[in-house]
Amino acid sequence: MSSASLAAEPLVNCENISIIYKSPRMSLLGKRSQFLALKDVTLRIESGESLGIVGSSGAGKTTFAKVISGQVLPSTGTFKFRGGDPLLKNKEMYGEFRRSVQYVFQNPKSSFDPRIKIGRALIEPLRSFKIEGNHNEMVTTSLDTVGLDRGVFVRYPHELSGGQLQRAAIARALVVKPKLLIADEPASSLDVSIRAQVLNLFKELSDTGDLTLVLIAHDLAAVAHTSRKLAVFESGRVVESGLAFEILKNPQSDAARRLVEANLTIA
Repeated sequence: MSSASLAAEPLVNCENISIIYKSPRMSLLGKRSQFLALKDVTLRIESGESLGIVGSSGAGKTTFAKVISGQVLPSTGTFKFRGGDPLLKNKEMYGEFRRSVQYVFQNPKSSFDPRIKIGRALIEPLRSFKIEGNHNEMVTTSLDTVGLDRGVFVRYPHELSGGQLQRAAIARALVVKPKLLIADEPASSLDVSIRAQVLNLFKELSDTGDLTLVLIAHDLAAVAHTSRKLAVFESGRVVESGLAFEILKNPQSDAARRLVEANLTIA
């Protein structure tokens, strides 16, 4: 593939992706019912883009995140990363994909081993991906990026506040220099004031243009603050997508209108 073709390819390209989950059998010969978690989802994410994914609980947001992070294989449709299928290639290419896509979860406490100091937890991905260089310096740089004092290097997870621990989780994701960062409800478990700080951090990261950010939330205000584009999910489908300010100003789908109205009510 030529360099021109690569340049034209989006970082993530999902075409007609569906995810079908089958329920357990209720009896030995009983039929297994099916549930469509995603239904013909087509979505492109350009390199350096900030995309907010919004929708009510059960809309398919997290399932979509699991697809683009390689945790779930599509039942139908195609998923491509940088123009190729990262899940059907050799170990080296899959390893590069795993490094390129990092995930920040909702609850930072569940992301860290309470027996391991923060510094060691952040060094572990560097060792796992066999990244060469001064690991201590890389971790320190990553901590600086998220606004954490270097003293947290020698502290245990329980010694940090919820906001500090989520920043540490973001630092761990950034330390391997990913191309895509997926944050799934990263601020919903935090206090309101700390939530704003974490969202501002994501805004700063997305503004650099060096990182592609996918922020998932049910709160429209949260993603609109950090994301240039929005994709609205409902019942496993993308019902609306486009520039964030345009959707906020003139939502076209019922789902988007409900989210906008809920945001105005809360405000």
